[in-house]
Amino acid sequence: MGEKAWIPVAEAAELEKVSQQRIRELISNGQIMAKKVKTNKGGPGGQQWLVDPLSLSTPAKSIWLKRQEAAVLIETDRNWEKEQTTLALGRGRSGKRGKRTGAVMDENETINPAAYRDTVGEEVYNLEMDKARQRQYIVKKALDIMESREHVTERMKALAEETGKNVATIYRWIEKEKQSGVYGLMRQRPTVTAGKEFRAISAEVETLIRKFYQAPGEPKAAAAYRKTCALCRQLNLPEPSRATVFRFIEHLEQIEPDVCCYTRRGEEAWRRQFAPHGVRQEPDRVMQIVMGDHHKFDDFIEYGGRPVRPWVTMWLDVKSRCPVGWTVSVQANGQTIGLALANMMRPKKRTVIKDGQPVEEVLEMGGIPETLYIDNGEDYKSKLKKGLASKDFEMSRESLDLCAYLGVKVVFATPYHPQAKAHIERFFGTVAMQFSREQPGWCGSKPSERPDGFDEYKLCEAGKLLDLVEFSSRFADWIYHTYLENVHSGIHEKPLAKHLAGPKLNPGWPDPRTLDILRCVKEEALVYKEGIKRFKRYYWHEKLDALAGQYVIIRFDPAHIGEIDVYTKNGGFICMATNLEYMRYGACQDDIKKLQKRKKEQKQRLRQRLAETEQDYQELEDVIAERVSAGQRSVDAPAASSEGLLPAITPLDQAGRQAAKAKSEKATGKDKKADMAPTGDKPESIDLVGMIMNRKYG
Repeated sequence: MGEKAWIPVAEAAELEKVSQQRIRELISNGQIMAKKVKTNKGGPGGQQWLVDPLSLSTPAKSIWLKRQEAAVLIETDRNWEKEQTTLALGRGRSGKRGKRTGAVMDENETINPAAYRDTVGEEVYNLEMDKARQRQYIVKKALDIMESREHVTERMKALAEETGKNVATIYRWIEKEKQSGVYGLMRQRPTVTAGKEFRAISAEVETLIRKFYQAPGEPKAAAAYRKTCALCRQLNLPEPSRATVFRFIEHLEQIEPDVCCYTRRGEEAWRRQFAPHGVRQEPDRVMQIVMGDHHKFDDFIEYGGRPVRPWVTMWLDVKSRCPVGWTVSVQANGQTIGLALANMMRPKKRTVIKDGQPVEEVLEMGGIPETLYIDNGEDYKSKLKKGLASKDFEMSRESLDLCAYLGVKVVFATPYHPQAKAHIERFFGTVAMQFSREQPGWCGSKPSERPDGFDEYKLCEAGKLLDLVEFSSRFADWIYHTYLENVHSGIHEKPLAKHLAGPKLNPGWPDPRTLDILRCVKEEALVYKEGIKRFKRYYWHEKLDALAGQYVIIRFDPAHIGEIDVYTKNGGFICMATNLEYMRYGACQDDIKKLQKRKKEQKQRLRQRLAETEQDYQELEDVIAERVSAGQRSVDAPAASSEGLLPAITPLDQAGRQAAKAKSEKATGKDKKADMAPTGDKPESIDLVGMIMNRKYG
């Protein structure tokens, strides 16, 4: 490599895409290496700054290197033998190889002793310093001869013969000693600081090697060697040896790892490995910031007679590193996020041993957070506005609406930046290392970790895999009794102790009925004169008669489809409609008479639909049987009742309490009309229940 290249401030500003004033500020702050040189083009004191292009940022440095590569190819193609041009990584304008000092030098070629020592090490530095002091001793003798002014020439020749040096060398040492003292007499080693010099290849060949090696796609060193030799033959350049090219490439990886990463692997890889990352300030209080994300376990479980890998949807308090809400499921989606969010806002319960007996202990772990931090970014927000699905951590509109009602802010992390949610990523790493590896269905996080002979289908057939409930129970036990009770290296405390000790930003717990909305699916439905039709069944309440032909909003829990909550489009609670085909046992005689009267009025229409409804029954029974055989689809973290604890008043409490009151009245028999519809034009499906019950039970 040739003499060091310097570029004007204007070119540096253009490469960095900033102003020249900003470049001068960076020079003053020491963030960019530069030197002042004399010029005839004006400037303060007839001087101007020249910038070291290799001290610029990696993107700017990469652009500059590519320009040098292009310059080499153009010049060599024009007239290589007639003219040698100035190259950043090559020769100077004189055509002679630039002098390699190897040390950090100032403008007057004075060695920086601190940089010299750091580069070569203490041992080499002391060795070179001893040699410099020997030269200084010779210089002192020469100065004594010159000061005496007697037979100077003869005596200087005698000193040169005595020391084995040339007279010119002694005079040169005198000048250096006057200028820089003993440091000026230190040997300027060719392999220090400025890098290794490859004398077997010219600067132009070095540039060609850079061009073919520092390229997208991570080309191999052998490919760069072949392409370099092919182009050297076309340009009449001496071909380098294979060993020299490989050594030079290895040298590049050592002195320019950031440039190699940026040019070969792309900006994203460079950002992850070399770009500076900001460090966020820790929250001041518990539940101030809660991170949420999905994680796929490195384990197989048995579900529906087949092996599947379960997911966990997790909410983690950043202050205490405490998991405050989670749901284990066979598929992570917006519903599991809502379930985990509801779980976060309920107290937890765990089983502990006291006096030799298992006792359930309530933990006030969780609550209403100030900010939810989720990993979606612009992609999720744009799809949410368009009503489209996103493959990442999707919060449903119901979850977002509830957060708005509770005053919880939702912040979207930068997409594709794991460091943006480092706390929960580290927690998942702990889960993978300490929990997943200990389970019977562990398969490893990558193929190379998979146990020898592992076959999830054989394990499933042999009954050696856990089911969802067992797996979720083990996961909860690990959190409560292992993770929460061990000191966390990041906070130097036990997560549970820190969580319970610190004051919460929002004390209290929301009304359980309010949280039921998170467990429910929200849909729009048309009210027929028979009621609201869902799951091929009609749901009815007397208040729906006045709403026939109108659209309403319904909410229901997929795990309990016997009842649905009905709301106006503005969110007001109307009633709780029930499925009339699931009539209560123990109905009174008046109820039976009313039912017979309604059956008579609708008999004709029910006969026409009998075949269709019987088929619907069979389909529903098949679905239920399949669901029962498969087991639960998700399991929440163990939660306790918030009764007796400090309540949190929310804007949804009124609607929630109205729905709870309606359900209570139905259970105590005060609202029998809600269970049994009055006479008139009533649902057809009730006749089918009677007919099938008569057919089955006679």
